[in-house]
Amino acid sequence: MDADRGTRQAVTVEPPALSFGTQPWPHDDDRPASKKIVYRNDRQQPVTLRLEARGDRAFSVAPATLTVPAGGQAEAVVTADTRAEGPDGFVGAHIVATGDGDLVISTPAGVHKERESYDLTLTFTGRSGGPATEVYTTLYPLDPDQTPIDLENPEGPVTLRLLRGRWMIRTTIVDERTRTLLVHPGLDLDRPQTLDADARLGRPISLTPPRADAVPLQSEIVYQYRMADGTSRFWGWLGDSYEGRYTAQLGPARAYPGVRTKVAGLWAAARTCSPYAYSLAWFRSGGMVNGFERRVAQRDLAAVRTEYARHLPDPEAGAYRNAWPRDGSVFAFLSPTTFGTPFQQVEYVNTDDGIRWQRHLFEHGSDGRLNRFDSPFTVYRSGRTYTELWNRGVFSPALPWAGAENLDGVSRTGDTMRLSVEVSYDDGATWTRAEVHGAGCRATPPGRRRVRVAARPGGGRGGQHGRADDHPRLPDPAVVIR
Repeated sequence: MDADRGTRQAVTVEPPALSFGTQPWPHDDDRPASKKIVYRNDRQQPVTLRLEARGDRAFSVAPATLTVPAGGQAEAVVTADTRAEGPDGFVGAHIVATGDGDLVISTPAGVHKERESYDLTLTFTGRSGGPATEVYTTLYPLDPDQTPIDLENPEGPVTLRLLRGRWMIRTTIVDERTRTLLVHPGLDLDRPQTLDADARLGRPISLTPPRADAVPLQSEIVYQYRMADGTSRFWGWLGDSYEGRYTAQLGPARAYPGVRTKVAGLWAAARTCSPYAYSLAWFRSGGMVNGFERRVAQRDLAAVRTEYARHLPDPEAGAYRNAWPRDGSVFAFLSPTTFGTPFQQVEYVNTDDGIRWQRHLFEHGSDGRLNRFDSPFTVYRSGRTYTELWNRGVFSPALPWAGAENLDGVSRTGDTMRLSVEVSYDDGATWTRAEVHGAGCRATPPGRRRVRVAARPGGGRGGQHGRADDHPRLPDPAVVIR
């Protein structure tokens, strides 16, 4: 930008920019849009300008030559013709006027040449059959490079102009007694459509543990879906219980690839110091559950009798758990049962369809230290009782379990072994990160070799994980390289 020349130049233009708005798709029937542009000449003599449109071929200007009288003005016409060949989207050009010497005036112009788009009309019906009054809707594009759209308490039907593609649509309809979740896993918007989010389609969610006196602590629905680029995303629907909760899938009754729903809950005698806990979870692949009801019998569960030892002074501890399906992973919102260590608790878990459970312990000491322990994912068997001892003395370094993510172990590239033994067991069922000195890369000649790794339990990375500073130094474990 040349501010000096701009202030000295005696020829100016109005308006300083031109916007031609949006031309709806399709474009074979578009009508050219024209706007005037006015040049003013404050000189004592006339000025002749040469006009041209530089940029997208949709823009043109006439006349090509324009004479502006001394002390007067003259008009030109800029036209945007979106029937012209070229990509859809936001297109633009500059209307450039040049005169003798260094006289140059540039005016930006733009038009939205809409990409293939269609109208989607949403209607919202409450469980009473009348218009819903409290509504929360989000439209998630399943194709990349688009942004979710949120609607809150729309008044009456809403019509949105959306790009062609697949959209996952989530609607929550609330009244004084109920909350209904409606999900369309993948609306293929390839024509104008109407979607009725009708809360009366919702079916109840009801999970009943064996003990009638068990108190619900958390209800959890996690919906996980796959984008067109292969990445997975999720959102959750949380509460204290499932009372008055309803769900339904909208659209065709079919399975949608990459979609999985988790329905889970936690019950105990109380949040704090409960001698038992019920952790129950189920998974559905292909879409949202149309309601979900389970009444669980004690014989169908596995019992995990857990003893939590004390490691830190005056501790406050929380036991957490999360479940994965047999053949994949799903995000979890963790909710604890809390207690002071030492403590004993029996946790009952369901075992449907090879479900895998991971358990966690966070022990917070009054001195500010934190112990964190995490178990491997474990498949339990219904009708069996398991005993697990947590937060006991650390006995030896160990490697991550098969399938663990973001944890190093032992790898080999040619004759180079990379050792990163960063986890150490307590009783063999749980682990915590520990510092290991001497880990790294070492090249070895062919044949059988023994490498000793000096391991000293420590505070983990940044103190976020387990501390074992009070334990004696461990014997050096041997790692055999073949």
